[in-house]
Amino acid sequence: MVGGCRGELANDVPYALGAMPENQTTSVKAELDRCEAVVGRLHKMCCEPDRSPRMKAIESRISEARSRLKQGLTQEVAGEVTEILKDIGSRLGSLQVECCTEIRMPLFAEALEKLTAIQLNMNRELGLGH
Repeated sequence: MVGGCRGELANDVPYALGAMPENQTTSVKAELDRCEAVVGRLHKMCCEPDRSPRMKAIESRISEARSRLKQGLTQEVAGEVTEILKDIGSRLGSLQVECCTEIRMPLFAEALEKLTAIQLNMNRELGLGH
């Protein structure tokens, strides 16, 4: 089950059980690129050196999600990528709570919005969701 919805997948949805063609995952990859850019800006703006390894870990997880998506978008891949996105979100949330300035709050919010957009686009492309 992807996205927390039960019984939403119709039997006649194309690509529901197999990999989607590469061109169908464009919006997912575009949102991942946007998220990576926002995380990169957050990393560059951070004034606390001890947070740098944590930001690098987030960037690494984004790369991991990208690698999984290169295999084609299936329900299995979407589930694995969603787990990665949840991990990234929790790491970003922790850093946001510890952040020393309000100036970066919009970037944290934007990064989290991008994570949600990725998950929603995967569900949409698989024929899941609302």
